[in-house]
Amino acid sequence: MNAFRIFFIPRKANSILMMLALMLLFLLSPVAQADAEPIHWYTYEEGMLAAGIHDKPMLLDFYADWCSPCIAMEKGTYPDDRVVSEMRDFVAIKVDTQKRIDIEKKIRS
Repeated sequence: MNAFRIFFIPRKANSILMMLALMLLFLLSPVAQADAEPIHWYTYEEGMLAAGIHDKPMLLDFYADWCSPCIAMEKGTYPDDRVVSEMRDFVAIKVDTQKRIDIEKKIRS
């Protein structure tokens, strides 16, 4: 009978262990989500609308396909888990300067 009690976990302790496991899962979930979800990039118009709806600041990335620093950011910086995690607080907008010259001129003036 004593050997059985060693392995028996009372119902209340079982609930506490389950709650601790869920808390640990919750605390680790942002790290796991950063791997699972890349940055969601909006077009200019969609991003402006989303920023207003979600009441978040915007990060605008003006890029060109031929721009080597832009390519480096795309391959090295934006996929970084730390950057992905921080970007959740922003509405990320990509603007192709070759196609959307109107937006580039609007921002510069």
